Amino acid sequence: MVKRRRGRPVGDPRWITARYKSACADCRTVIPAGSQAFYYPISGSLFGKACGCGERRHAEFDAAIFDEANNASL
Repeated sequence: MVKRRRGRPVGDPRWITARYKSACADCRTVIPAGSQAFYYPISGSLFGKACGCGERRHAEFDAAIFDEANNASL
C-alpha cells in the first residue's frame, strides 16, 4: 500500500516555500529563504522557481504522471 499525502503519494515532488537559504540542484542559483522551490522529498533535491529549473522539473513530472495515467490501459 502506498502512503498518501493529500491525495498524492508521499514521495511525489511538490512546491514548497524554502525555510532556509539553499542552492538549486540544477544550476546552483541561490534560493533565498521564503521563496518557492520544487522539492523532491526522496532525494532531498530542491529546484528554484526564479531560475526556471523548478518550473521545468514540475512540467516533466506532470507529463510523466499524465503519461502513466493515460497508458495504464495499454
